Amino acid sequence: AKLLGMTAALTAILIPLDQDLVDHTQNISANVGLSRSHRYKKLIGGMDFPTNISSFYYHLGHGNTSMVYATGLLVTGLIKKDYRAIHTSVEIGESILTLGVMTQGLKRVFGRQTPNRAVVNGGKWQFFPNLKEYMVNTPNYDAFPSGHMATLTATFTVIARNYPEVKWIKPVGFTMMGLLGVEMMNSGVHWAGDYPLGILIGYAVGTVSSNRRITKVENKKFSY
Repeated sequence: AKLLGMTAALTAILIPLDQDLVDHTQNISANVGLSRSHRYKKLIGGMDFPTNISSFYYHLGHGNTSMVYATGLLVTGLIKKDYRAIHTSVEIGESILTLGVMTQGLKRVFGRQTPNRAVVNGGKWQFFPNLKEYMVNTPNYDAFPSGHMATLTATFTVIARNYPEVKWIKPVGFTMMGLLGVEMMNSGVHWAGDYPLGILIGYAVGTVSSNRRITKVENKKFSY
């Protein structure tokens, strides 16, 4: 309840500021030479490979990137018989599938325009848009909440909870979330106000998934 309240409050603060925040982000990014376009090359199998910094940052929150982490952990776990790595891999996969349903469902409820398609400051909200129209003109309705931010948050929540002794995981995860957030505002994909709910959903899904398999052992010292 506390996290939900904080998320609601932060979202309410950011939404009125969203247009200014996007404008300033794009101006600063232009000054440092960060492109607003995503460029890719097709790999064997039809997968997109980022070929510029903007597309690389954007793919930090892509489900395919999280599945690469999961696959690496799974292969390592099978080779080394490391069940923690295998469980972590499965939990990431579960989280991605769950998030796909949750975020896509919420996007179809709120119907917020992306910055690139905005016809009013902060983007127009069209609650419960027509499903056919949503599929044809998706950027007109799919800004809120951010599925990319939810995906990255869930992935690093799962990894950090399974490897609590590895202290660099959380700083790296927070840094990647920051880079992703700035990039998506710069490229006009998301508003800052789209992030708090995405982060909450990702954290909740990652926590629930990892809790199903993590067993905490409490060591107690007894004196006689």
